[in-house]
Amino acid sequence: GVYLNEWGRVLARYCTAVSKVIEDENGLHIIVVPWNMLIVDAVDILRNPIIEKLELSEAELYDRIETHGYDAAQVEALIKAANAARELVGGQQQDNKPGYIKLYELHGKLSLRYLTDDEKDTYKYVQQMRVFSMVQNKDKKEDYDEYTLYRGREKNPYRVAHLIKEDGRAIGIGSVENLFENQWMVNHEKKNVKDVLDMACRVIFQTADGTLVGRNVLTEMETGDIIVHGSGQPLSLVNTFKPEVGQFGEYAAEWKALGNEINGISE
Repeated sequence: GVYLNEWGRVLARYCTAVSKVIEDENGLHIIVVPWNMLIVDAVDILRNPIIEKLELSEAELYDRIETHGYDAAQVEALIKAANAARELVGGQQQDNKPGYIKLYELHGKLSLRYLTDDEKDTYKYVQQMRVFSMVQNKDKKEDYDEYTLYRGREKNPYRVAHLIKEDGRAIGIGSVENLFENQWMVNHEKKNVKDVLDMACRVIFQTADGTLVGRNVLTEMETGDIIVHGSGQPLSLVNTFKPEVGQFGEYAAEWKALGNEINGISE
């Protein structure tokens, strides 16, 4: 039930949902993978490698040595390199927050040589999974050191569902993308109202007296101060009138109503 609810919400928002099905000693697990954690081909998802981004703490990384078969030596080296990368000059840590380490979990048909390290297997392709991470080299900032925590064969765990499939693109057009233009126009009109109101709230004075140039009523004048101006050069208030902003709101409401109509949203 939890899976189906999330699956339906993702389909409504993005028109396409990617599910991940995994079976282990604890049974069958199925989840909806968040789109912001995926790197996929823009045209065809399943026929190309899929990369899932993970952010794990040190404790979670150590746990995965037992639960996921991660390479213990590589985990140790990665954690050491990640901690070193967060050090300031002199070895002091940047902060006291527990650092999360970003991993990339790659699934796809790749050369068998990546598993066997044998040149003869270069042109044999098998479905496999690799988990790796990259940490910036401390001595050569332009270089990154790679750590492979896991590699092995697998069955493709991903399933893709479309509410409405779009030709020539991996993901459909959901309510989020439908509302891009509407949201931009509503934001634009709200910003116009804010600018007009900000301008109307400013208190500005004008004078032809050069002795008052550069003075500011907020920082250089107090209640009861007497201002001296030249003869025939009074100090007067500039009328920053408040214009009618109702039309801005009406225009934004029209765009909001159009967005609801496009996505079939009613009260």
